[in-house]
Amino acid sequence: MKDFEKVSDYIEGRNVTVTGTYRYNFDAARSCGAITVYNGKNVDGESFEVYSELLECGLDEEKFKARFKKVCDEIESGKLDVSF
Repeated sequence: MKDFEKVSDYIEGRNVTVTGTYRYNFDAARSCGAITVYNGKNVDGESFEVYSELLECGLDEEKFKARFKKVCDEIESGKLDVSF
């Protein structure tokens, strides 16, 4: 199993990029990852963050990807408003 994973998806209809990072096999009293939504397609040091969700430790790859997909689905459906 990998120790670290980073995924990204651009949602054209909302003009946002969703990124997810997670550190597997790491247990601490803090978060082990995050799902972050940025305005636009290009994510760099100057990108505007419009939403962020910290992920607790102890998730496996399937649960991490399910959480990432859930955020993407909520943005696409309008349930999670990332407009400004």
